[in-house]
Amino acid sequence: NNLDTKINNLVISAKLSGNALDRKTISANQGFYNSSADTITWDKNTKFGFAEVNPGDAGSVSFSVSPVSLFSDSSGMLAQPVINIEVSIKGSNAFEGNTVKEINNSESKIIRIISDAGLIAKVLYSSGPFTNTGPIPPKVGVHTIYTINWALSNTSNNISKAKINATLPSWVSFVGTISPSGENLTYNPATKQITWDIGGIPTGTGITGADRQVSFQLDLNPSSSQVGNSPILINNAILTGHDDFANVDITVNKNSLNTQLFNDPAFPNSGSRVVE
Repeated sequence: NNLDTKINNLVISAKLSGNALDRKTISANQGFYNSSADTITWDKNTKFGFAEVNPGDAGSVSFSVSPVSLFSDSSGMLAQPVINIEVSIKGSNAFEGNTVKEINNSESKIIRIISDAGLIAKVLYSSGPFTNTGPIPPKVGVHTIYTINWALSNTSNNISKAKINATLPSWVSFVGTISPSGENLTYNPATKQITWDIGGIPTGTGITGADRQVSFQLDLNPSSSQVGNSPILINNAILTGHDDFANVDITVNKNSLNTQLFNDPAFPNSGSRVVE
């Protein structure tokens, strides 16, 4: 209260709306949620101190809410997901002579929900677009060629300026084969960094629309110091881009991949650890 007089019967209301609003997740701390009106109300009955607010008093109320799933089999893709919040505050201000003045103020915000961009990273040997060679399990001093596959997905909002960066450990080499050959994937031997310059990831990629993926081959030449271990083939892959609707940058991080091939159906249980 930044007035010189106290405010009586303070009431704060938050009206919620929007196509991404999940009403089942609304939780109002010390407030009452009216599901018929999608309104949360804090007043003297639910919040201590709201009956009289003296000059200089300050405080806060809070609530939480989550968005609905941006894609479902029943309703499809949710376009331009938002949650709208309209907050109003009101009370009465008593002056000398029993004069009462009603006080009202309001504020509104739009929460734009970030698209759920996804990256799946896999290591393959017996499947994929290439014929891989070399021993499984990997053997000291003998080259084994693996395939790395990156696949993209995206829900509600177009993603622009997208790219993936990852580096290779010192014991792995980039072979140079890329599929599809038209994808803009490059390798810098000085930094051992692989960059896939994706550009745009349209709404629904890999979900309701065509998928987007790239595959490339890596060469592992194990050392005797790696016997009994499953060497890393490629370090963390980091997808970056810009959500054009929410107007924020996005980042997706995928952990490093090693010679344990969880996504290869023909991979033997004992095929990951380096042998003499």
